Amino acid sequence: MVKEYQGSPIAVVITHRDLDGISSGFLLRKYIIESLKQDVKVLFTEPYLLHKTLSKVIKNLNKFKITHLYISDLGLNTNNFDAVLNHLSTVVSKGIKVLWFDHHVWEDEWIDKLKSLGIELVIDRSTCATGIVSGFLKKAGLSFIEDYNWLVRATCSLDLWVFDDPLAPWLSRVATYRNDDLWRYNVMVLLERMSRGEGIKAIEPIVKDYVDKELRLYEQYLKKSKVMNIGGVRFVFVVKRSDIPNTSYLGHYLLSAANADVAVIIRGVTISFRSREYDVRELAFRLGGGGHKCASGARLKVPLYVSLLTRLGFNSPLINYVAKKIKEVIS
Repeated sequence: MVKEYQGSPIAVVITHRDLDGISSGFLLRKYIIESLKQDVKVLFTEPYLLHKTLSKVIKNLNKFKITHLYISDLGLNTNNFDAVLNHLSTVVSKGIKVLWFDHHVWEDEWIDKLKSLGIELVIDRSTCATGIVSGFLKKAGLSFIEDYNWLVRATCSLDLWVFDDPLAPWLSRVATYRNDDLWRYNVMVLLERMSRGEGIKAIEPIVKDYVDKELRLYEQYLKKSKVMNIGGVRFVFVVKRSDIPNTSYLGHYLLSAANADVAVIIRGVTISFRSREYDVRELAFRLGGGGHKCASGARLKVPLYVSLLTRLGFNSPLINYVAKKIKEVIS
């Protein structure tokens, strides 16, 4: 929130930090600016941080004329549901219309409580968030959305783990080239350039640099990975210390290279689970997180001594701690 928005009505978009969040946020931003003729502020976050992002919005309610709040590609977690519910209750009480687009697994209780606040929920597990937003805008009669069918196909191909679109690997690497919000805004600019005729030429140099780094890192991460059998399930663990490679691609690689059922990618206090058949959403849910059957995540509170050892470059204490927590919830 900055001074440039003071005085005029604005909409706020809160979306996920991955490609699906960026793509769906891009479409919502375009809709708000070009169709609603409003200013818009896009905020990127993670599901476990959603309550904190909403808190920032609430702090600015008296400074800005916020008319709409759009939330995209963000599921709910058991750990912060109550805080999210309370914050949204405050937002709605100010007369702000809230629309939430998501494709993750939701508990019936969550849906009922949010709808009771007057929040419009659009949940569809058959597609990605970008596909949901696209469908919503098509139903609203907005013809411009047809020009972005390529973006919907590529984004859903990656986010749903079907990998059936040749553009998906390109966009996934662009989205994760850097892990900061300034870059995510830049990705939106690149998407607009692609739609205006530049195509993959707009992103080719970025992808080339990414792949050069990625190929070197795959082998390094495999060497540093650790395989464990927990409850009859073969897990492969790795501590990820770099933005590159993409978490989903790293997970997919480790599943094959280690012949594992579940890949566990640990970065800081966040854990990402990837699988081909094992229901990692249920695993993440038991750890306070959420997501999809084959791709999910959670956030853990790590003991100080483990955190310090990890910062010093020792991976085993963190891997062993995460493995212990997994064993506790699946035993």
